[in-house]
Amino acid sequence: MSPKYFIPSPPVVQLGFNIDTFIYISLLTIFSPVFVWLEVYLGIVSVQSALILDSLWILRTLNLCYKTAYKSDKESKVVLITGGSNGLGFRIVQTLQNDRSISKIQVIDLHPHAQFSSMSKVEFIKFDFNQEIEELVSMLDLNSIDVLICNAGIRQTNTISKLPVSKIKSIINVNWLNHLLLIQQYVRVENTKKHLVFIGSLLGFVGPTKLGVYAATKSAILSIGDSLREELPSSTTVSVILPGQMNTQMFADVQVNEFLAPSVSVQL
Repeated sequence: MSPKYFIPSPPVVQLGFNIDTFIYISLLTIFSPVFVWLEVYLGIVSVQSALILDSLWILRTLNLCYKTAYKSDKESKVVLITGGSNGLGFRIVQTLQNDRSISKIQVIDLHPHAQFSSMSKVEFIKFDFNQEIEELVSMLDLNSIDVLICNAGIRQTNTISKLPVSKIKSIINVNWLNHLLLIQQYVRVENTKKHLVFIGSLLGFVGPTKLGVYAATKSAILSIGDSLREELPSSTTVSVILPGQMNTQMFADVQVNEFLAPSVSVQL
């Protein structure tokens, strides 16, 4: 098994000291399955506690060894990504552009990124996720799509009590409902292997001020991801990605505690 699972990733290291690096250091020292026995020898912890800790490490290792991931023998895969013109979405498109196994990247957004014209694999599709999803489906060949990345999203900038109903509906439509309806059409297509990727958020677990509706849609994504794993055949992989704070334009005005919620650069 690759040691990458047990060491901090470059983005975490470059952020300096924060809650993530503190946890990593703790796992390699006071919560290490080896170091804990020195703590037993010194009388700091009990043998029972050390055995429990070692058991948790064994379970973690087994989970990493046996968990399944999306694999396809197809040499020329087609990827469809929503909201791929800015921020994290555009960074994903850049990465896919350099992947030799990807032959086409269909990007759905309101406006194309300036660099799309020089990216040979990109096919831009103009669509507003506030519109009826049937209009988008009519423009797509869902049978040809191997990977669907649901990334498009918008957020609020005010408290729930001050939000107009139209804005609440817009956030729900763009972030969740229309993605769900697109997925419903996609999973009905009987191709061999599919990979559904949801770009969620840690805000799916907590709703900060002025981000309540946004957080609610991310929580809904978590639930839908869990349900689809149970409903769909094993040939379909469902991934839910939960990034924390990122230095994208969408959250440029959000101030956070850099120790408890470090802001990761999408360019790393």
